Amino acid sequence: MITDAAFVSDIANEWSVVEQLRRQWNIVRMIPGGFGGSAAVSFAPRDEFYNLPLVLVYCTLDNVLGELIRQGTVTCIRGNCFKLGDKMVSARGAIPWLDYDLIDAGREARNRLAHESQLVSKQDCIEYIEAIGAQLRAWNIIS
Repeated sequence: MITDAAFVSDIANEWSVVEQLRRQWNIVRMIPGGFGGSAAVSFAPRDEFYNLPLVLVYCTLDNVLGELIRQGTVTCIRGNCFKLGDKMVSARGAIPWLDYDLIDAGREARNRLAHESQLVSKQDCIEYIEAIGAQLRAWNIIS
């Protein structure tokens, strides 16, 4: 879908940061126990942590849609398509979406976070992050 191999590589690098953060969601460490044994201890980040990768995945989506507009796969139908919402509206009928409405709801949640300091729940963050990951894989942008 994206013809610029360097751009795809950049997106893969962006997504690797998200994956690094995702690995921190369920950290299990072995700690030494009494009598030579060990015990597994699970460390989970605070719920607010999930808002960081949420912002990052929407930045990645914004970059991808901007590139699709730049290369002519998507035609901007709203002004100059500076905002992610304008890019998404332009891309809605131009490229296939797995769940446009879910991803758009996540964009709205991300906007409330970025502009009104309204944190998004852990579960909603995970759902939106996974939806964008699935979408980028469906577009063959990440593996």
